[in-house]
Amino acid sequence: MNTSDANWIQFLGFALAAITPICGAILWHVNSEKKKYGAQRDFNHLRRNIEQLTTSISYQTGELEKQFEKLERDILDIKMYLNMKSLSDRSKGHD
Repeated sequence: MNTSDANWIQFLGFALAAITPICGAILWHVNSEKKKYGAQRDFNHLRRNIEQLTTSISYQTGELEKQFEKLERDILDIKMYLNMKSLSDRSKGHD
């Protein structure tokens, strides 16, 4: 092996030793950007899910309020019917 071949091999070894950390740094940066993007995406999904849950709960609350109002009216109607029947029965008893 002559001197130029040895120099060439040394240069290739040095180039490989210099390029490896640079490639590692680039891969580390790419992976950290992927993780950051993934975390942001997960956070946005969670935020949207919470917004949807809030909307659903609000809707359900409104529907329950409507049902309670209807039940309240029905109970009032039943009370009025029972009171009228009671008054009617009393007036029949006095005749």
